[in-house]
Amino acid sequence: MDKANSPPGNRNPLPAGGDPTLTSKSNPNSERKIGIRSPSPSAHPKQSTPSNNNKPDQISDDSEEDSEHFRQRRQALTIPTKKTDQLPYQRVIDALKKIEQAKTPKEKGDCLTTAAHGILMCVDEANPDKTKQIVMGAEDKFPVLIYALIRANISNLWSHSFFIQDFLDIRLGDEESIYRTSELMDAIKYIQNLDWNIRDANEVLFPLQMSTSAVSWEVFKGAEKIKFPEDNHPELFRIQLQLCASTLFRLISQRTADLYSPFQVPVQLGHLIKEYESYFQSIFSLKEVGLILKKDNIEEEENSYQYTILFELKHPLFVYERLALACVSEEKNETK
Repeated sequence: MDKANSPPGNRNPLPAGGDPTLTSKSNPNSERKIGIRSPSPSAHPKQSTPSNNNKPDQISDDSEEDSEHFRQRRQALTIPTKKTDQLPYQRVIDALKKIEQAKTPKEKGDCLTTAAHGILMCVDEANPDKTKQIVMGAEDKFPVLIYALIRANISNLWSHSFFIQDFLDIRLGDEESIYRTSELMDAIKYIQNLDWNIRDANEVLFPLQMSTSAVSWEVFKGAEKIKFPEDNHPELFRIQLQLCASTLFRLISQRTADLYSPFQVPVQLGHLIKEYESYFQSIFSLKEVGLILKKDNIEEEENSYQYTILFELKHPLFVYERLALACVSEEKNETK
């Protein structure tokens, strides 16, 4: 949404930064003094007794003059007026909504470009220090695009996206619109993969694919770093480690009672975990997994290794089932 169509006085603040401070440039009358109003009867006919001369005037609900004075006082005190219909990054949301009304692929692509530029404008408006320029990369703007898409609630969004992608001719020289379309497709896929029950330690939603990819990468990468005896088929040792990690996730997913109470690792797996403890620690301590592998008191006797898994994050049980599959999946070749 360009400046001509934006509501007067509205700003698009960052979610964490709050509303920008209103300055005297937006309202020339905001420079008037604020304090005890004049007791002049002509200026304030509703002022009743002289005893109130040393007190701020009371604002009457039915007085237009007092309401205007109160509004000017708020602006002079740089207190932003709350707008119930104004959302953070409203400029971006409005630009995305125009995709539904746009007819041609070029017009729809322009809406995406306008939305991308609108993110930078909103950040610049909310920046309290105008002398310092805020630099944002694609990874910084991507969460804002996801938020704006959810707020825009565009119908048939996939159809609009493929329409732009299939019919926007790169020979027209509009490479930015094509790039913005690719960004849009990535944002849609991200939203589709969100599970509203899967959150990180900061209670922020994240796709299950992030967890499975992180586990798969760590399982295969960690196993490749271990130096196994060459005469004992090292590839079999790696497979054994992967199966052990997968088994632990699967056992967690099959719990039916006390779901998130400390999980005692079976003694049969204790020997392998003891020998390659750092390998398993690196998998369970991933921030996308949120498990803690704790070593219990170990006796000197044989077959007495005992470990406990604690739950730092409490995912739905099906998540651990997917993580079990990720330990033995073929994502190894994709993540290299």
